[in-house]
Amino acid sequence: MSITVKAFQYNSPNHFINKQLIDVATYTGTLREETSVIDPIFDIETSSDLSQMNYIWINELHRYYYVNNIVSVATNLWRVYCHVDVLMTYKPTILAHEAVIGRQQQLYNLYLNDGDTFKVTQRSKIQQKKFPNGFTSSSYVMIVAGGPGNTPSEEVE
Repeated sequence: MSITVKAFQYNSPNHFINKQLIDVATYTGTLREETSVIDPIFDIETSSDLSQMNYIWINELHRYYYVNNIVSVATNLWRVYCHVDVLMTYKPTILAHEAVIGRQQQLYNLYLNDGDTFKVTQRSKIQQKKFPNGFTSSSYVMIVAGGPGNTPSEEVE
């Protein structure tokens, strides 16, 4: 089966969903018999230098792939071994989902206890203050830190 292979070079970490891709070339390849959609192996006949290619898009399979290995089979015939990049392939679907994030680098939710990383402690601080005249019984003021939206303190009487 003949396939169209768009070759790229990337330097982004593998766990990034938005990889910065640099176009290298477009090739026509031939899938090897009984090849996997997840780990395809295909042949490219070209005199071009394939050493710059480390990432590809195969149009017929509708997926992005990491290039794991390129082997010279014969003069100007190269066998390319790949593995699917799930993050880039399904990026639109992943980004369209809404989720509760348990752990994030900069933003966090004080109401979600994530076990070992975020420790919740209670420090009681009691202060007695004199209220202006007019109070006939004891009154208490409770201040809660980290309320909705991580606003400063809220007072409750």
